[in-house]
Amino acid sequence: MFTYFRGLYMNFSQRKKKSKNQEHQRRRTEEEEAMARTISYVTGSQLLSLKRRPNLAIVDVRDDERSYDGHITGSLHYASGNFTDKISNLIQEVKGKDTLVFHCALSQVRGPTCARRLANYLDEVKEDTGIKNIFVLERGFNGWESSGRPVCRCTDVPCKNQSADKRMNLHCFGGNFSTALVPIKLPSKMETHFWYVLPDEVKSASLLNQYLQLLSPCEKENVCRMCGDQLKKSALLARALVRTTIARYQTNCQVNPRSLKLRKNIYGKPEIGIDVEEKHRRIKNDILAFARRYFSPKEVKLLTDITDPEIQRQEFIKLWTLKEAYVKALGKGFSAAPFKTFTIHSSLATTGTSHLFDALSSEASEIVVDSSDDPENLTSNWQFALLDMAGSHYAAICVEKDKSNRVEARVLMKLTMWKTIPFVEDERVSGTNAVVAVGGLIEQL
Repeated sequence: MFTYFRGLYMNFSQRKKKSKNQEHQRRRTEEEEAMARTISYVTGSQLLSLKRRPNLAIVDVRDDERSYDGHITGSLHYASGNFTDKISNLIQEVKGKDTLVFHCALSQVRGPTCARRLANYLDEVKEDTGIKNIFVLERGFNGWESSGRPVCRCTDVPCKNQSADKRMNLHCFGGNFSTALVPIKLPSKMETHFWYVLPDEVKSASLLNQYLQLLSPCEKENVCRMCGDQLKKSALLARALVRTTIARYQTNCQVNPRSLKLRKNIYGKPEIGIDVEEKHRRIKNDILAFARRYFSPKEVKLLTDITDPEIQRQEFIKLWTLKEAYVKALGKGFSAAPFKTFTIHSSLATTGTSHLFDALSSEASEIVVDSSDDPENLTSNWQFALLDMAGSHYAAICVEKDKSNRVEARVLMKLTMWKTIPFVEDERVSGTNAVVAVGGLIEQL
């Protein structure tokens, strides 16, 4: 009897112990699954390492600024505005991926919020989606770009992440070349120098390779990762133009453009208040709907009052170009300085009356900016110029006024413009038909 009850007790005890072990194992599994979906941050360097793995998906939750500022190569786009409605689509698209990295512009609000929404959804549905890790990219896209990491500017959805064999053939040019650039005297106060290059006029492959040698390793990588030969060429010329132009002004000693070290601020912007837009670019969205989303009420009313569709499109592009130049001068950009928070308008120099773009086509009009949140607060520290470049582009320049000049009188922006092909030729085009002043108080030298 004793042995029997002892055996029965042992059997019961073993079953109870086994049941506890199973419960413990179940809870441990649940905890591991929950921990696997714990949201944490990864740095840009860590993401570069993760990108080598095939089971990674990068989810960009920015809104329309993705189409203007570029994106991380190979990333998916699920805008934060309707992210919750698209979660099931995202899960289908990332089948076979166990790690997702979310980001927005700065990864402070939209990125972490969407990552948490996905994690909550996975906890509720309890499906085996295969997603084990959810991360958020530290400092977001702006931090990624400002660190010189590769950015793609293709318009494909999703980004096709073209392979290296499809990239523009830009090999280093082995021959000797002259780095002599015509030195230019530094501009005086309130004088602006504007240099530009027309990509279609640069046809030599060896010259392009010469420009490539001037770039830093990060700049070269950014150029080669861009999708399409034209985008690669434009990006290369832009970086070469910056380096060769700065080198011209180092008058105390000759400086090799290659030796310059360029940095961006925390917003990924170089604090240069210049923007250039194609006059004939087609706008996919309805102009007024687009304006209502991004422009101030006064600017929307201006566009609404224009009945001619072509004039409306042109005024939209002018306004967009000026606003881009302003936020770049602030050192921020589209995402950090929303266009809705300020209004661009003109003020007639002859009467001092303020209104919108009725006078913008007059060289006698000053272009000014004020805050939409505080209409009485006129931001008078900035001076604008709006130019028509050879009938093909609009260019806007925004510079800070001379703070030492306390006189309230309007001052002309002294502007000198050059068209260049670096190392080949420079042409001063100020006052010619190549550059026509559209708005702003400008004196072309």
